[in-house]
Amino acid sequence: MPGNSAPARSLVISSPGVLAVSDAAADQLCDMMRGDIPGWRDQSPDLGKVAFNGTVHNWALRNSGVNAAVVDNRGVVDQITTARCPDVRADALRVLQIESLAEGLAGF
Repeated sequence: MPGNSAPARSLVISSPGVLAVSDAAADQLCDMMRGDIPGWRDQSPDLGKVAFNGTVHNWALRNSGVNAAVVDNRGVVDQITTARCPDVRADALRVLQIESLAEGLAGF
């Protein structure tokens, strides 16, 4: 539309009844995980999973509505990291010794 210069909000993932996860929120998850993986590496995989859960809960609470997306579908964390930071996802899977990030989530 002429005269409308507002950028469109890019959505990473959405589903009926659940708020969409924005690019900014997705990038924040990647950044938080990237920063936390070295600490997870220094722990056992079980303790690393506890810390990973803390990271995802922290991220979800910082981004209102995202918690509902994760509760509705824990796989959303895999979808986001596959799309936005596959290197971070692969590193987390190795460190936590899991097949999917959804597998490592508890309490959602």
